[in-house]
Amino acid sequence: GSNDFLSFHTSGPRKGVKIRTDKFFLGGSDAFISGSNGKLEITSSNFHLSASGDVTMQGTITATAGGTIGVFIADKDDGIQLGDSTFEDAPFSVTTAGDLNAVRGSIGGFTLGATSLKIGNTFALSASNNANDPSSFISSSAFKVSADGRMSASAGLIGGFELSSNEIKSSNNNLRLKANGQ
Repeated sequence: GSNDFLSFHTSGPRKGVKIRTDKFFLGGSDAFISGSNGKLEITSSNFHLSASGDVTMQGTITATAGGTIGVFIADKDDGIQLGDSTFEDAPFSVTTAGDLNAVRGSIGGFTLGATSLKIGNTFALSASNNANDPSSFISSSAFKVSADGRMSASAGLIGGFELSSNEIKSSNNNLRLKANGQ
């Protein structure tokens, strides 16, 4: 265009090279920087920024503020993953449909384990199918449901009957079953 110019000064306040043009190409066929129509394209052996803004690269991404990102993969078909280059083996992944997989972590005060979700020793959901597992399938301090459906509770209400540690009685006391047989 009419505003294009090349300026080259070796000394003084304008020292340096200044190029102004609407179109440019610097480099060769294997590695170059080019621009036209307000778009920039950069390519080298393992990096390519296309004029449309797509980035294709191989290698390690290093963040200047805090280290190496490592194995982080974003794929338009699978989703995102961290910790392993194979999507199925990654300890953290999110599919493009939004399904989250995390091997452990914390969610709203709950601790996420490989086979459980719990809050300290107060409450736990377990993936165990062992009927003798002390954590059982659902467990809180005085209530448990085992993997085979057995329930244990120290108190409660079931269909109008009151459950305590040593008896079951109807709400009107007409029917009582006591642990001592009375």
